[in-house]
Amino acid sequence: MDSFAHSAEVHMKQSSASSSRKSRRRNLSSAPGRKVIWASHPFLGRLGTYIGIALEAYHLSVAVHTPAGPRWVPADEALSAAEAGAWAASGFNRT
Repeated sequence: MDSFAHSAEVHMKQSSASSSRKSRRRNLSSAPGRKVIWASHPFLGRLGTYIGIALEAYHLSVAVHTPAGPRWVPADEALSAAEAGAWAASGFNRT
């Protein structure tokens, strides 16, 4: 696992729900300074099929596959710490 994936896993385990619901749901797909890594193996979670993660300004988001394209949601709403660890172990493709 590369250092970004490790950092993302650690952040998923430590993230909190302190942001407002509106700001946490914003679309982050074109924000500058954003780092995205795509899953080598999608993960089936409670919100659907997770296909990637993004880190921006210390906020970690998970990409949920939809027919219209990825929908970004806060990682702490999508994954438990155990799920984050299992998914991180399966590997990611850095872009």
